[in-house]
Amino acid sequence: MVKLSALLRKKADDIWMSIIRHPFLSEMGDGRLPVEKFKFYLMQDHAYLWEFLRCLALLISKAPNPEEELAMEELLRGVITTELENQKTFAKELHMDLRRASPTPTTIAYTNFLLRSCAHGSYLEGLTSMLPCAWTYLEIGRSLVARKGIEKNSIYRRWAEIYASRENEIAVDRHIQILDDQPYALRDRPRLVELFRTASRYEYMFWDMAYKLERWVI
Repeated sequence: MVKLSALLRKKADDIWMSIIRHPFLSEMGDGRLPVEKFKFYLMQDHAYLWEFLRCLALLISKAPNPEEELAMEELLRGVITTELENQKTFAKELHMDLRRASPTPTTIAYTNFLLRSCAHGSYLEGLTSMLPCAWTYLEIGRSLVARKGIEKNSIYRRWAEIYASRENEIAVDRHIQILDDQPYALRDRPRLVELFRTASRYEYMFWDMAYKLERWVI
């Protein structure tokens, strides 16, 4: 039987290809992305990550056994010690105050979707909704590191290397393994595919939001 993660990844391939090709990431890979757009992204990602941590806490409370509870706690600690700390480093370098982060409509919509999935859905539905974020970032990091346009030691290169790192790969693989270990009925498959594709769409929209410097229209 095909693993659930492989099925979900295949069903969202069209969206993921669009993410990798998004102008924000293409220009980042060529070293041409205006720094103001990257700073805007960092602000929104900071706002997003705090809600992401709340989602992980919800999943910890729903974990079916102590082993998975500990594994989810480790993923949560990784977000705090790696992603949030690196954000602070980049923000200091770019003279930013992350405390001023105010979420855009897209950031709010995406995080609300994740919170609903984790609070009101099953443990598996929460895992499914959360996975595209971590998994797409791993693929994005690998794609950017493989390109020649980013200068060595530049902030874009260092950002990409964080997500392409072996440490991040291990964390993503653990999330995938936890998801694949969950039992589910075939009748649940369409719902899981829908959640995975929706989260993947929000990932695309997040990059698009940052590229366009999205604002509230009123």
